[in-house]
Amino acid sequence: MTDVTLKENIDTPAVIVDLDKMISNIKEMADYTKKYNVKLRPHTKTHQIPEIAKIQLNYGASGICCQKVSEAEIMCENGITDILIPTQIIGQSKISRLFKLVQKCKITTAVDSLDSVIQLDKYANKKEDKFNVIVEIDIGGGRCGIPIQKTLKFVNKITQLKGVNVEGLMCYEGQAYNIFDHNKREITVNKIVNKIVDIAKDIKNSGIEIKEISVGSTPSAKISAKIDGVTEIRPGNYVFYDYMQVEREVIKQERCATTVITTVISKPNTKTAVIDAGKKSLCNDTGLLNHKIVGYDGKIKQMWEEHSAIDFQRTNNLKVGDKIEIIPYHVCTCVNMFNQLIGIKNNRIETKWKIAGRETNLINKTNRK
Repeated sequence: MTDVTLKENIDTPAVIVDLDKMISNIKEMADYTKKYNVKLRPHTKTHQIPEIAKIQLNYGASGICCQKVSEAEIMCENGITDILIPTQIIGQSKISRLFKLVQKCKITTAVDSLDSVIQLDKYANKKEDKFNVIVEIDIGGGRCGIPIQKTLKFVNKITQLKGVNVEGLMCYEGQAYNIFDHNKREITVNKIVNKIVDIAKDIKNSGIEIKEISVGSTPSAKISAKIDGVTEIRPGNYVFYDYMQVEREVIKQERCATTVITTVISKPNTKTAVIDAGKKSLCNDTGLLNHKIVGYDGKIKQMWEEHSAIDFQRTNNLKVGDKIEIIPYHVCTCVNMFNQLIGIKNNRIETKWKIAGRETNLINKTNRK
C-alpha cells in the first residue's frame, strides 16, 4: 500500500517547504533584528499564508506587510492585528474596505501624493475617524514614492489634515537586487537609505514627529538594519529564500527552504529530461530560466506552460517517472502559482497550508462585516 505521507509520493507538480529550514530562516532574521534593536515586519506576499505569518510573529516580528487589501482582510480575519499595506490605496471601493479593516486592527497604508491622501482624508472625515499613513519616498527605484526633495513640504501639508495620522517614512531599496557583489551592495544601500534618515531629521527639526523609518527588501535587510535611524525592516523572501538570493550571495543554497517537486515525463536522450512543471508552476516572471535543479548538474533550457526541458552536462540515470526537486529562481511568484503549500519534515508531509492570499474576490462576499 502506498504511503501517501511520504514526500516521494506527492502528486506533481507541487510546491513544498522544508519546515526545519523555514523555521531556521525565520528565527535567524528575528534574532538579527533584535541584535540591532530594529523591528521586523515581514512582507507576507512571499507566502500569503496566515499560519506562516503567525509563526513569524511568534518568533518576534512586530507586525506584517500585505501588498493588497484582500490579503490584509484575510490576515486580519485570522487574528493578525498590526498590518502595513506598503502601497497606495486608490478608489472608493478599496478605501471603504480599508476603513472596515481599521475598525478591526491597526492598519497603516502608504501614500505618495496629495490626491491619494485627500481621498483617504475625505472618507475618514465622513466617518469621524482617521487613517494611519506612512509616506513613501522614491530613493531611486523609479516605482512609487514622492521625490525626496519634496518630502518635507508634502509631510507638512498632510499633517494639517484631520483624517490622516502620519506614522513616518518608508522606502523600498530595490536597487539591491541589481547588485551581485555584497560589498558594492552594502555601499549602495547605506548611501540610499541614509537619504531617508536625513530627510526624517529635517522633518523632525521642523516640529513634526516621525515615529517610523521603514525600509524593505531581503538582499538589503541585514545592511539596512544596522543603519542608525532605521526603525523597521520589511524583508519577505527570507522566509523561504530562492535561487535569486543565492546568485546574489545573500545566502548559500542550503538555506533555500522551498522547492517544486516535479516528475520526469519524457527522456528524449540521455542528457535531456522533460518534466511536468512549466511556467504555470515554476514561473519565469524575470524572463530568466535560472531555477536550480537539486542534486543534478542540469539547467532548464526551455519552458512552456506545463513542461520544461532540462539539459544535463553529462549522461544521467534519470528515468521516466522519477521525481526531482527544483529551487525556484523567484519563490514569491512561484508560490503564487499554487493553491496549497505542503510542509515537509523528515521527508514526510507534516502539514498542508492553503495559500489563502490568492483569494481576491472578497469584495463580492456580502457576509463580511
